[in-house]
Amino acid sequence: WGVRVEATKALSAFGTQTTRAGLLEALKDKDSRIRREAIKGLNAFRDEKLADQYVSTIKNDPSYFTVAEAAKALGQTGWPRAFEVLSDTVKQESWQGIVSAGAISGLAALKDPRAIDIGLKYIAAGNAPAVRVAAIEVLSQVGKGNEKAFELLLAAIKDPSLQIQFAAVQALGLIADARAIPALEAMAKADTLPSFGRSVINFTISRIRNANKPEGKKD
Repeated sequence: WGVRVEATKALSAFGTQTTRAGLLEALKDKDSRIRREAIKGLNAFRDEKLADQYVSTIKNDPSYFTVAEAAKALGQTGWPRAFEVLSDTVKQESWQGIVSAGAISGLAALKDPRAIDIGLKYIAAGNAPAVRVAAIEVLSQVGKGNEKAFELLLAAIKDPSLQIQFAAVQALGLIADARAIPALEAMAKADTLPSFGRSVINFTISRIRNANKPEGKKD
């Protein structure tokens, strides 16, 4: 199966109509790993015309991982009905919340302001880590100016999970609320910080400061 997976990956690199047809054919493969790679390849087209195919995969494919990839891809299309489909898909039970995380990531890609409530709900502790990270991604895209989103992201940089901490750091950089800087500076001084952490935090602080400079004075 490894050779076929690599062959499917190779198809996506060309981005032609011929390879697109090949990827659509690969969606019929019995091996879920092949179908998953086919969805990833089709996602590169960012084509709204593929929305129906993604919805079919979400509703019918037995593989959690393939469904999650289809949900991510659907969000990338910008299809008008994507919000409704993805909002329903978030509720689907799966191992480690794989499907929910994929649907929430799709909503982040969609950048629909209505997704804010989903981000606020699923960032909470108790949800699967992948789901929480996806929720943070949503808040980074649609949470700017929302006080609750800002508070939750600020709290998340103190989460026991490093994965959650640094997802929140990146999200705060995108929201670019200058009020986050003192907390990020304090975080950067922690003795327990991993080697890569300080540079990530300092980059985020610089990004926020730059975003808040007057027009004409940004780096």
